[in-house]
Amino acid sequence: MWEKESTHEVQAVMNCSFSAVKKKQISGHRGEKVRILNIDKKGYAKVEKEDGKKGYIPSYFLDLNTIPGDNFAQQIRYRRKWYHVVDSDHSVIFKDNPSNLLNNISYLTNLISFLPVEKQSFSSNLHKRPICIEPLQDMTIKLGEKIILMCKFLSEESYTITWRGPIITAKRQYKVTTNDEGYSILTLKKCIEEDSGQYWVQAENIFGKCHTVAWITIIVPPGITHITACKAINRNSVLLQWKNPRKGNAKNIYYVVEYKRIGKILNSDYVMSYS
Repeated sequence: MWEKESTHEVQAVMNCSFSAVKKKQISGHRGEKVRILNIDKKGYAKVEKEDGKKGYIPSYFLDLNTIPGDNFAQQIRYRRKWYHVVDSDHSVIFKDNPSNLLNNISYLTNLISFLPVEKQSFSSNLHKRPICIEPLQDMTIKLGEKIILMCKFLSEESYTITWRGPIITAKRQYKVTTNDEGYSILTLKKCIEEDSGQYWVQAENIFGKCHTVAWITIIVPPGITHITACKAINRNSVLLQWKNPRKGNAKNIYYVVEYKRIGKILNSDYVMSYS
């Protein structure tokens, strides 16, 4: 399955929403079912949606819905291989993080497993899995500035933290640390345009997992606009129409329109464009 078309049909469900940011990627929403066609060496899954559209999604956004195999042993081997592909090399282990808050979890998440469990045991395990008490926050950052992402989990048991996102995938010079207050912090000194995208952090212990997701937008200088219309309405007014530049990433882009005579600027107006 891992580098060529699978001979078995493998179904998966998205554990959170994903927005495509690169060529050949495909967007999907949490809970959406897809068919996995193959997994490349970088850990991206090629999937087919119910409407027939195909594209790539990071494999850590998927939970297996069906496990291929003719017997139980084959299914176990397949499942181990799947999580070997999904697991990151960048994990931090926390050995002692007691919390009294875990007894008051009021929500459940869909944990997919091919092993049958008793209802009472399943509920108890959910209350012992990690909980995110400080989620990641969406950020808008100027090109070249420092990126600092942080989140915090609590767990009665030892757990691991796994970070995913464009910075990690591109193997940039970033740092993942943990401060005295228990925050997991990702730091990058100088961002580039390609660092835009979704960032995902997961905490996992023996009872389950919990994750938080945020979106980083890198603002870059806008490109040159293409004027589509320029028409004088009267002596002091002109109608301008243009296409927004492809670069920029900002919601609002400001332009300056200058009124000139030969060798002399008479006035200037600021025009705001919504992208």
